[in-house]
Amino acid sequence: MRNILQLLTLKTSRSLRVGFILSLAIMSSAMATDLDHEVVFHIKSQPLDSALLEFSRQANTPVAFAAKSIGTLSTPGISGRYVARAALGVLLCNSGLVFTKVGETITVVPSSKPLSPENCAVPAGPVPTN
Repeated sequence: MRNILQLLTLKTSRSLRVGFILSLAIMSSAMATDLDHEVVFHIKSQPLDSALLEFSRQANTPVAFAAKSIGTLSTPGISGRYVARAALGVLLCNSGLVFTKVGETITVVPSSKPLSPENCAVPAGPVPTN
């Protein structure tokens, strides 16, 4: 009887693990990697790593970065309705970091060349709401 209970427990445990893995796959596939959609952002001035996590949540877009490359950088934040690509550019402005799409994830990496000020310009303002 004990062996049967252990076998049932093992099968149940495997089922739960498979279900958990499947739910993670469904959740991650539901996240968009399209940075051309508009989002109302409310990201306050804070450390850049926290701001990127908040951007990921608000834009429903997976963002990956190495904590080592972020270090102690901070961002002034962003508030208003912006195209996600522009908002992420604002958060990374003057950080020495850029973003790229790797598979289905937006990845933040060190820039191979410094951005000139005109390439790091903040959009004129939020996208007008109609």
